[in-house]
Amino acid sequence: MEEIIKAEDIELVYQSAESLSIKKAIKMLFSKDKENILVKFKALNKVSFSIEKGKVYGIIGNNGAGKSTLLRILSGVMSPTAGKIERNYKTINLLALGVGFSREISGYDNIFLNGMLLGFSKEEIGEKLKDIVEYSELGDFIYKPMKTYSSGMVSRLGFSIAIHLKPEVLLIDEVLSVGDVKFREKSFNSIRQVISDNDTTVVIVSHSIAQIKDLCDRVIWIEKGKLIAAGDTKNILETYTRVNNEVITLEQAKEEVRENVRIENNTLYADISTYKLVLNNAEELTYLNKVYDYAKIFQTEGGSNIKITVRRLPNDDLIIYFEVNNSENQKIRITTDLIKGRNNFDKFYRKPEYSPYYGENKLTGPSFFYDLEKGSMLISKVVHYRELEKVYDDGTKSSLKEFMYERNPIENNLNSVEIKFDRGTEKAAFFIRLSKQKLFRNFDNMKNYMLYHFDNVYNNMLKSSFFQLPDGAYSKLAYSIEPFTRDGYNINLTANVNSDIFEFYQSTNERFYYNTMMNGILQRYIYNDSKGIFSEKHTSTTLRDNTGITIPYVNINSNEIFLLAQNDFLDSVGSILNHNPIPRYLDFLIETAENRNNVYTIKDGFFFPVFIKENPDVLSEALLIDQINTARLAIKAFKRYKVEKYKELHDNIINMLIYTKDNWFNKEAKSLYRKMIIKDSELNFYGEISSEELLKRLLLYKEDYMAVFNDFNGNIISDFIQILEK
Repeated sequence: MEEIIKAEDIELVYQSAESLSIKKAIKMLFSKDKENILVKFKALNKVSFSIEKGKVYGIIGNNGAGKSTLLRILSGVMSPTAGKIERNYKTINLLALGVGFSREISGYDNIFLNGMLLGFSKEEIGEKLKDIVEYSELGDFIYKPMKTYSSGMVSRLGFSIAIHLKPEVLLIDEVLSVGDVKFREKSFNSIRQVISDNDTTVVIVSHSIAQIKDLCDRVIWIEKGKLIAAGDTKNILETYTRVNNEVITLEQAKEEVRENVRIENNTLYADISTYKLVLNNAEELTYLNKVYDYAKIFQTEGGSNIKITVRRLPNDDLIIYFEVNNSENQKIRITTDLIKGRNNFDKFYRKPEYSPYYGENKLTGPSFFYDLEKGSMLISKVVHYRELEKVYDDGTKSSLKEFMYERNPIENNLNSVEIKFDRGTEKAAFFIRLSKQKLFRNFDNMKNYMLYHFDNVYNNMLKSSFFQLPDGAYSKLAYSIEPFTRDGYNINLTANVNSDIFEFYQSTNERFYYNTMMNGILQRYIYNDSKGIFSEKHTSTTLRDNTGITIPYVNINSNEIFLLAQNDFLDSVGSILNHNPIPRYLDFLIETAENRNNVYTIKDGFFFPVFIKENPDVLSEALLIDQINTARLAIKAFKRYKVEKYKELHDNIINMLIYTKDNWFNKEAKSLYRKMIIKDSELNFYGEISSEELLKRLLLYKEDYMAVFNDFNGNIISDFIQILEK
């Protein structure tokens, strides 16, 4: 976070002459003790906040709050009488009526005057002069004195200068509502263009809540010269509107927007009883220019660091992550809405059998589902772990979490939950899902999900995980990992974001599944690669020995399961995130296939190996299900975007299926092989496929494969379906 302006306890005191009655004036003339007729007025009173580079801030408050005064202090037009302002910029423009202009000279001359005051040379201004004049729409008035201008004409000229001689910081004081409707619309579009430039910081004073909501990342709220709140636009505007509608008082509002986390001794207290968790001066993390995560670190007297990350989902539900460093003797106490009931499903847990591949998965499930007075809360178990990494000669690092143990929180009474860390470990983490509405409206739906989850645990299927950090859901790793540990865990892209969860959501429309899918999608794009490709963070020793592949590399199996589930989910709920990473992923595959040494190829057909890295020593295995998934993604992208290269990608994969069709059939087992690999310069097919899973997928998306492009596309899929149905 790069601060471009920082205000610390700034004050501004005006002195003005008191209006005197004739009687009082005569009395003062003959009085020995002259009374001071100058009255002091605090326009700003110990206001502190910071402004981050590239963000858009709105300053709100009722008439007389001090908004315009604050803007003038930020610009340097006025100086505070106390406190200090730190500035880290070269150019700034205060766009306000009458500021920066001389009324006696023409608009034309004022362009040069204003531009030079902003720090631009006469030559730089001259290069933009024609554009400025045309944009202002002043016509011949540009050559007349500005004292002949209306307020709308002044704002037009000021606005035109500001967006063409773009400063690092643009301060706008109520001018967006001046002028005719057509110019206001044009100015709004121009402001949005300025906002899209991450190098420009914008601060807007406006009485229009709609403007602030539409344009601003953050809000600074002042009343009678005092700061009420600074931070999240949505939260603050909701409270501000309630005050103005006289639903709550200003004093009640201060309590609502006040940070509700505190430290006493070795206990952190967090109050979520109002279904909010306010973090002042928090780090903000974005996806597609929208803030979803607010993170802040708290220090306890015992030496612990507790990082809290609050994630607001598009439906306004919260996921709150707690990460603790040096957890010995630390406590966290969470105040909730009234707890009306709770459910624990540990009775469904069955310890999984030892797996020669995964070893022992020690994760179980969540701690409790709480039925609150208004909504719901899920709290996970507390997972204790430490971080391990191996550094390679090229500077890359294979990293993972080593699981130590997990435990349940301790509930104390009807509206609080306590987490006690009685054994010190390097790190511990848990999370809370909080909703003003019920996460499950139907108890049987909740029970069915937990049966599904614990069945997956028992069968060593990593389709869900309640060991979660802000960056992802962590699942058990195979034994062949670097650095070696029997209890290694890392981000599993498909845990919680897969076709199973999407089907649960479709069939029940429960809020829990929406939150599960949306949270998993945000975990990926806020903290990982937003371009549509996720790279693994740990090295498999077996993979390295067989192929030479170390991190970073791309696992197309997990990427495609994630992308397909995400695509189906976002299609069903609408374009909430307004982003589809599938084209970028397919472009990556096409780029990979351009070097035929990176793929399995026969004639004009090719398959992708599971693990992709540029020019590996040996190609890793290829999975049949991956090729089907890739073909489906390519079909969907071609239908949506009409881009020929996606059709070609699809056809290349189908061609390879045709060339190898007979090899995939295991005649003895009357099923299909799962994998293909090169061995002794020959293609070898092996491994038993989950016929039920593949058949389910083929039938579910049968339409995607039948009757597209030409006959043979459908025929190959029909052959597979017929084999599996038998």
